[in-house]
Amino acid sequence: MQGTLPKGHTTLGIICASDKTPLTIGTGNAEMHPLLISLANIDAGVRMKATSHAFALAAYLPIPKFLDVNAHLQSVLAARVFHICLSIVTKNLKRAEFSGEQMSDPWGNQRIAHTPLVGYIADLPEQRMISCVLGSESPTSTASQDQFGDGICHPRRTRNYTLNRITLACQEADPTFLPAFLKACHPMGLNGVHQPFWKDWGSADPSLFLTPDALHAWHKFYFDHLLKWVINMLGGDELDRRMAAIQPRVGARHWPKGISKLKQCTGREHRDLEKILVPVAAGGVPNNVLSALRALTEFIFQAQGLLLYDEHLYALREALREFHTLKNSIIIAGGRRGKNGPIPHFNIPKLEGMQRVADSVIWMGASYQYTSDISERCHITHVKTPYCMSNRRNYHEQCCRYMD
Repeated sequence: MQGTLPKGHTTLGIICASDKTPLTIGTGNAEMHPLLISLANIDAGVRMKATSHAFALAAYLPIPKFLDVNAHLQSVLAARVFHICLSIVTKNLKRAEFSGEQMSDPWGNQRIAHTPLVGYIADLPEQRMISCVLGSESPTSTASQDQFGDGICHPRRTRNYTLNRITLACQEADPTFLPAFLKACHPMGLNGVHQPFWKDWGSADPSLFLTPDALHAWHKFYFDHLLKWVINMLGGDELDRRMAAIQPRVGARHWPKGISKLKQCTGREHRDLEKILVPVAAGGVPNNVLSALRALTEFIFQAQGLLLYDEHLYALREALREFHTLKNSIIIAGGRRGKNGPIPHFNIPKLEGMQRVADSVIWMGASYQYTSDISERCHITHVKTPYCMSNRRNYHEQCCRYMD
């Protein structure tokens, strides 16, 4: 991008982050949806420290509730409101990205700055809403639900690919008449949003700026799936006994009561579990299963590297390839089971997203700098603390004044 600009012009890459968060526990059902903005020019090691305050609050996005509509129409209308609000908030950034805006650099020199959208930190449901696709589609590739477990990297869902499909849907039905428009959108995998906020933001491409989220896509995935597979094969009581029998040592979490009964853990506990689950399961599961679990664990550890060279990217791809080669042994051993019996496939959305990690690193840099850990931390400083300082009535305006 910088190479295409004339002398005296510079690039200020915009990184956005958004995530809903509850304000009350048990009662009240109050939520807020903060939109955070930072600069890609800030060093990643500085930007990802919560104490650096590198993310600024841009807006509290509305969480609308529409009356007399079914759940599906509710989600479509809420997604449209989301895109409309982001278009309003980022209007000046879009203009600056096109024509530039005069600003002073750290040395006081006047430069014309351009502000392209280069990153957006969000969890999987919000990524789908941003890329305007259904819950059965990948937000960054052309894969659909039946292809999530294929073990191959599907083509990117580029901006032109999505915009062309939206244009075709608009030609088939009027976007203002939702029932007919949704009927035209669903065969194309679209969620019904006809004016995405990134449409007129330069060359912003969701398949590039939607980066892997280590917290949800890897660590939460590990707790939700790999741990459950081991429990199904080994038994919860046996796994707890093995974990309790590990010698306690400084620097490693000890699990004296096991983990099979836990319903929710912190991100730190997810990371600690990744360090010991494979050796704890050794001897209790078939060797092919253990190799598959180790390969996926190796992928997660490699993907979190601060510096990723060609050798690391090769190791990433090989670890994922090894898992997909051996994954059927998990089904044979009874690891993939649900409430209705055995599950004979691996059509898991987060597993499909792992195929694009190596490509994302090449385009966007190391994935650690795009984890939603920082946005989760900002929930405290940018949302919950201002809410506690309000009188709980008309608190949005009070929170904005507090942040000012």
